[in-house]
Amino acid sequence: MPEHSNTFRGIRSSKFRHVFGRGSRKENCYENVLITQKTHDTAACAVNPKFVAIVVEVAGGGAFLVLPLDKILVWDTRRAALMQTIDLHSDVIYSLSLNRNGSRIATTSRDKRLRVIDPLSGKLLQETICHEGSKACKAVYCGDTGKVFTTGFSRFSDRQFGVWDEKNLNTPLRLDVIDSSSGILTPFYDHDTKIVFVAGKGDGNIRYYEITDSPPYCHFLNQYISGEPQRGLGIMPKRGCKVSHCEIFRFYKLYATKPICEPISMIVPRKSDQFQPDLYPDTASPTPALSAEEWFSGTTKGPVLMSMKTGMTIKTHRPLPLRPTESSSDKNADKKYAFLSMETRADYRPKELSIRTQSSTDKDLKTSTNLDTKFQALQKLWGCNVKNLPDNKEQSSTTSSGIESERASTTTRNIINKISTRDSPNKLSQRMEEKEIEILDKPSPKTESE
Repeated sequence: MPEHSNTFRGIRSSKFRHVFGRGSRKENCYENVLITQKTHDTAACAVNPKFVAIVVEVAGGGAFLVLPLDKILVWDTRRAALMQTIDLHSDVIYSLSLNRNGSRIATTSRDKRLRVIDPLSGKLLQETICHEGSKACKAVYCGDTGKVFTTGFSRFSDRQFGVWDEKNLNTPLRLDVIDSSSGILTPFYDHDTKIVFVAGKGDGNIRYYEITDSPPYCHFLNQYISGEPQRGLGIMPKRGCKVSHCEIFRFYKLYATKPICEPISMIVPRKSDQFQPDLYPDTASPTPALSAEEWFSGTTKGPVLMSMKTGMTIKTHRPLPLRPTESSSDKNADKKYAFLSMETRADYRPKELSIRTQSSTDKDLKTSTNLDTKFQALQKLWGCNVKNLPDNKEQSSTTSSGIESERASTTTRNIINKISTRDSPNKLSQRMEEKEIEILDKPSPKTESE
């Protein structure tokens, strides 16, 4: 057991410190699902953004496979060809996990050993006893951090978790006790947030820890507590999470006592429903980064990434095949800088032609050129001409002259409104000319400065 002198005892700052789990309502659960009652040490559930697969209890028989339990078989699935057989285990394999680029495999088996294997050559790189208990232990690779997270039991049947360096398994980076329950723990790792979720078979709670690069390497965040024990758990890929709800992980819980499958969302509390770039970096897409021939030739490459900034759930269900003519470059980066190759087309048309083209209707043309108003149209109808009136706004520089111009315009409108419809156009024109002379001869008021 390693010493705990470096254990952190203060309040650590983390944006995931207040992550909480939220179960679904009854109408959002899957009911009447006859979950298998066999005591297999599996999750009994698998999920993608389109389907939920559950192992159910059925009568009679069906198709089955007979596979070796102490070997790892590496296949080329496109050709259905067996490419590699890894025979390094002396007993049943409990768990298997790949690192981020597929160049390493971490396994645990009944002999209580944790192994790090090169899947291309089939060589054993590191090996150690991870947990001394007799029950099953599990392991998961922590992405590209070079760390392996394990769960198991101590010599006194206490449940434990451990953090290991893939290059040196002689001493764990951290080994700590969780509790004294008897359910087998299964870890689930999220590379985008570097959080490990730990759930036990028969438990009603889900614990989550944050992985860091400095001691003590693993920090307890919180736990989701439920009164219903779980038979197994399936996880949704990150591209299927709801961005608008700040959902970073989603479980599909199979009840141990009821025929129900319940979705459980892990949410970061945020006040805004906008996209949160710190919670959703580019995540792995279903498009393969390498072909089988490239991988078996020794080429290593991280997954092809996709952006989560869409405002909705990404429904890319079917993996896109990698054609032989395609290169294995990062397609996400190619799309990101595709706009640099686009040609810029400038508009060299005259301004008048552009206005005429835009004003497709008479109403748009009248509005764009600011033509006759109703008042000016009425003046033209009765032969009135007030365009010879002085433009007080251009000639005067004081506020009072502008006010007088408005008064003159208002007086002219009132005169037109008072004119009887019985008058002929000639009489109207004569009266309007007299009123124009009266307005022009009227002296303007003096300003305060004068």
